[in-house]
Amino acid sequence: MVQVYEEPYAKRHYASRFSPAYCFPCCSSLIFIIVSFVIAFSTGQLWIKSHTYFHQPDVKFTYEMLVVLETNVPGQEKVWSTVDQINTFFHEKLAAVDVSATEQDTNFDGKNDIVDVIVQARGVGPVHSVKLLMGFDYVVSGEADLEMRTLGYVSHSSALSGSALYVDGDLRLHQREPLTAGSSETTYRGDAGSPFADFVHGADGSTGVASLKLNGIFNRYLFRNETTFYDYHYPVWQAGSGNLFEVRARVRIPSHEKIRFRPALLTMAKFGWIQVLSILIPLLWLLRRAEWVLFHYRVLQTRVVSDISPKAHRF
Repeated sequence: MVQVYEEPYAKRHYASRFSPAYCFPCCSSLIFIIVSFVIAFSTGQLWIKSHTYFHQPDVKFTYEMLVVLETNVPGQEKVWSTVDQINTFFHEKLAAVDVSATEQDTNFDGKNDIVDVIVQARGVGPVHSVKLLMGFDYVVSGEADLEMRTLGYVSHSSALSGSALYVDGDLRLHQREPLTAGSSETTYRGDAGSPFADFVHGADGSTGVASLKLNGIFNRYLFRNETTFYDYHYPVWQAGSGNLFEVRARVRIPSHEKIRFRPALLTMAKFGWIQVLSILIPLLWLLRRAEWVLFHYRVLQTRVVSDISPKAHRF
């Protein structure tokens, strides 16, 4: 013979309301739930205040630029910008600059992976220092949407006069506070949100490059909650003393940029409940073992009805 089915026999314990046997399972279960919550809360991270997701931003070069080429003699620098007011202020120091850019989608997913920017300045004399600002359109979608105009900054100097500077780095996102799940942040979108709009108010028309007030521009820019920075580590300075100076900047777009956001209330509750449940399940198992001891050995008085005992018939 082969066993095909099994039926367990049960013993049912009955007790009057508000008796010790009645109160023990209810009170102990409630106490264990509270204890599980207290343990999960006291160990930290019960409520997830911020979460992250990874997404490749959609980045496009806007051809907004500021170029400052400085010599080893103060006051003999050359300036060029896409801001007409800056060019008008510095017309006596205006450099002849050509800018070209190419965008590459190496994995054919519809988003740029590399932006190559080439700046060629003519008639600038010996160059010892370079400051370069580049503008980008930056769009992120997913758990939270973000669309803004942003900056990439290059700065390098050398005791030797140079003819070229080569930089290669990543355009990284920086957040002061997480975005809100399901939100769409468009405060710094379009021309009104361009950091280059601040140059119109920052330049005062004096002859020195300090009049551009780059520190003030960066100060206002960094007050944003979301900014980008050009992260490069291996600048290559090519020595030379000709009248042509070239900057080649390769801007790589990370394929998995980390974006922080505040989860929705239901998401926070879900993660909190999982932590409480992970503590509650072992405690409830211990409670069931304690109940078996208390009721099986009749520590708490109950009326027992067994499936294997004959039922009493009344006539």
